[in-house]
Amino acid sequence: PFDMDLPAKSAKAAIVVTIDGSTFIGNGTANSWGPTAYGYGPVTFSIDNSTVTNWDYGVVFYDFGGFDVTGSGANNDLSGHLTYGAYSNAPPVVDLTGNDWGDPSGPFHATRNPTGLGSAVSDMIDFVPWIGRTTSVLAAGATPGGAFYWEGDPAVGVDGDNAPGWDPGAFQAPNAYT
Repeated sequence: PFDMDLPAKSAKAAIVVTIDGSTFIGNGTANSWGPTAYGYGPVTFSIDNSTVTNWDYGVVFYDFGGFDVTGSGANNDLSGHLTYGAYSNAPPVVDLTGNDWGDPSGPFHATRNPTGLGSAVSDMIDFVPWIGRTTSVLAAGATPGGAFYWEGDPAVGVDGDNAPGWDPGAFQAPNAYT
C-alpha cells in the first residue's frame, strides 16, 4: 500500500484495520486526530469497545483518492472532542450506531440532531441509535462505596440504552462506569 511509484489516483492494496478494547486520549489541541483511516486504496476500518477522547477530531474516515474508506464501530466512548467525535469526508456512510457521545442527548449534528450536546458528528456518519449516559443510583439498602450500585431507571438516550459494558437493571461493581 505504500508504493510511492504508483500514480496517486491508481488503486492501492486493500487494507483492513480492526481496533478493539483500546484507549486513545489526545491532548486537546486543534488539528489533532484520533484513530484515522485514510488512503488512496480501499480501506476497511472498525473500532469497537474503545475510548477515544480529547482530540480535535476523534475517529476519522478520510478518502484521499476516490476509493472507498468504509468503517464501523460500536460500544465506544467518543466524547470530549473539540470539533468532531467522528468525521467522514466521503461515501459510503460509516456505521457508528451504539456509541456514547458524552451526553444522553446524543451527538450534535446540525440537521439530524441539532439538540445533541455530545461530541459532534459530520455528514456521512450514521449515529442513531446511540448509547446514552445514565445516572447510577444506589440500590435499596446499599451505601455509597458499598459492594454494588444499581444501574437502572431512568434510562436515557434515544434507544433507552445504557453506558458501554452495563446491563440495564442489573447490579454492577462500583467504579466500573466512567
